[in-house]
Amino acid sequence: MGDKKEISFETLVTREKVAGYLQNLAESISSGKLNIQKGIETIALTPGETVAMEVEAKQKKEKEKFSLKLTWTVSPEQTLKITPD
Repeated sequence: MGDKKEISFETLVTREKVAGYLQNLAESISSGKLNIQKGIETIALTPGETVAMEVEAKQKKEKEKFSLKLTWTVSPEQTLKITPD
């Protein structure tokens, strides 16, 4: 899996739209298949059983921020081959 792929997206949306994205994210993580698409760019991620989670919340005068970062390690498929050689 040597190629690096990245999709970045920033926009202003309603709370309802954000909630929809988060619901889809939760369902995708639960299923172990997370597909991100922006235009013709697509990244297919496979969250493992163990996921590192980082949450950050900030308040500063009239501005608030909430960040969620999820990371995991993709385990390479292991195959077993037995031959008489």
